[in-house]
Amino acid sequence: VTGSDDKTVRVWSAASGSCLTKVVGDHQGPLSDVILQGGLIMTACFDGKVRVIDVVTGRLLRTFPGHRNAVLTMDARGRIVVTGGNDRDLRVWDLEERAVAPSPQVQVSANRVMVQHGYDKSDGG
Repeated sequence: VTGSDDKTVRVWSAASGSCLTKVVGDHQGPLSDVILQGGLIMTACFDGKVRVIDVVTGRLLRTFPGHRNAVLTMDARGRIVVTGGNDRDLRVWDLEERAVAPSPQVQVSANRVMVQHGYDKSDGG
């Protein structure tokens, strides 16, 4: 799966190298990151939004607005998607709840993002 400056997502055949499908979507800027997880394509876009698209139908399932500027990077594990933006925000999204995940502890290093559930803000972190 690839995303590009022309605001499209393409799904490619690993065997033949040919494009299987092209998803146009409603992206309002170039794509900076794309993830394929199960039957979902997740896109990070310069318009500040993360979109979730059905890989089979190409249908937009949901949009996560929230970044004030370009979404530059993301990672997904199960139902959690972590995004980092040009606005210097790090956001944790819950795909099932369709919202920002509640009270996660987020640790960032130079090359890794890790999410730990069950973090209690009242204990001083």
